[in-house]
Amino acid sequence: MTKDRAGGLIAIGSLMFFVERTRIVELAAQSRLPAVYGAKESAEAGGLMAYGPNLRESYRHAATYVDISKHAGRVNDESILVDEIAA
Repeated sequence: MTKDRAGGLIAIGSLMFFVERTRIVELAAQSRLPAVYGAKESAEAGGLMAYGPNLRESYRHAATYVDISKHAGRVNDESILVDEIAA
């Protein structure tokens, strides 16, 4: 990271970055490199900040649509729109 004199690090959301988050955070800190991560767990491990979707909320919404589909036979635009208005 320091050899090429990077000005910052963006660790996008991927399984590899998630699994190695502690090591990546440590390397970025040692190099005094500002870093933005795709998962909040990286920020919780000591990273500067994280910016990405709330996966727990995404899975909750997915379960809602599966339930709607199961009972109604399909998920349509109206059911999604009603969910957005209710929120």
